[in-house]
Amino acid sequence: MNEVRTAIPKTRILFVIDEMESITAGGTERQLLHLIKVCKAAGMRPYVAVLRGTKWLTADLAGCPVQHFQWASLFSISSVVRALEFLRYLQHRKFSIVHALFPESNLIVPVLSRIAGVSVVVGHRRNLRSEFRTPMAPLILLQRLSNLAVDAVVVNSEAVRKRVLALERVPSRKLHLVYNGIDLRAMQPSAQERSRFRRALGLGPHHLLVGNLSGLRLVKGIDTFIDAAIHLRIHTSLMRFVVVGEGDQKDALLERIRSAGLEDVFTICDPAMDVRAPLSGMDIGVLSSRAEGFSNSLLEYMSFGLPIVATDVGGNREALGGAGLLIPPGDPSALASAILSLRDPHLREALGCEAKRTVGKFEMRCSDSRFVDIQLRLLQRNRPADSTSPVAPTADPALEHASRP
Repeated sequence: MNEVRTAIPKTRILFVIDEMESITAGGTERQLLHLIKVCKAAGMRPYVAVLRGTKWLTADLAGCPVQHFQWASLFSISSVVRALEFLRYLQHRKFSIVHALFPESNLIVPVLSRIAGVSVVVGHRRNLRSEFRTPMAPLILLQRLSNLAVDAVVVNSEAVRKRVLALERVPSRKLHLVYNGIDLRAMQPSAQERSRFRRALGLGPHHLLVGNLSGLRLVKGIDTFIDAAIHLRIHTSLMRFVVVGEGDQKDALLERIRSAGLEDVFTICDPAMDVRAPLSGMDIGVLSSRAEGFSNSLLEYMSFGLPIVATDVGGNREALGGAGLLIPPGDPSALASAILSLRDPHLREALGCEAKRTVGKFEMRCSDSRFVDIQLRLLQRNRPADSTSPVAPTADPALEHASRP
């Protein structure tokens, strides 16, 4: 059993985010709520600061105090006023640790936290950011300056770690790899949920349902998935397609489906906090992203023993480890060909079993324990020399409890 540690009881920890469309919009959004639970279970007092919008995120939903700022743009005259407001907030609350979770917060929060006297400042990188494609892109230069103020940068895949190391030039000693985790006890298929979900889509037992859990954003490559469905319809009449997600591309994607004449075989469903129903109903899991850090959707497919087709980007290869079919991004023909090969029930079963076996190494308790341990080590390292506040060991049932939905 993994050993974790608890912080001194009054350790205040702040998570700073830019903006979130909804709590079901993506993995990072759900990850925020989970990290809050983990920190509370470890004896910390979490808070959330939101740079803009996201009024739906209340203290009741987050499970901790939430402070909203109206930071419309980082590069406007009003940004100076917002920065001073944020600085006063940091100084008033006297946070021990500040986490910058999203891209814009990573640009500005570390420096403001240092000015406010925060003991530990942590940046996060969860994807391969397109604006950082070249070493001289304006934002990368600003990010390098901001990185001077951080004690650590948490990354969620080796692919992201290598990218941050190369482009942002963060010292290797500051980079900490914490894979996304999944609560395997909670992620179990249900025959009842499978029947209900498939019945809602008008499917019979003979249909193969190819599913994609994903935000409806350009980077997620849903257009490629739709184009692959066009190819597949020529070869088989038994496949049906579903995307479970939301985002700003929804109208454009629905129009693409209509234009291709796929309305009778392709459905876009609104997401729900509990993804077990759609996962239970699927026969094949697809990830068509153009870029990824480390996909929560892949872990969810794997936990349900689904055969998987995924683009070979970001940490997808690390996650699958041979337990799925990898294809180039943005290639509908390759995606269609890989999906078509999974008409073979023996191949589906073999890949599904391998996925179920492989996902065990991403058990949530391991990720939670590592995340807490990194924070406590940084706190201990940065604690004033005359401080005698303890960092106490404990067993991990509390964190196991925090992992439960």
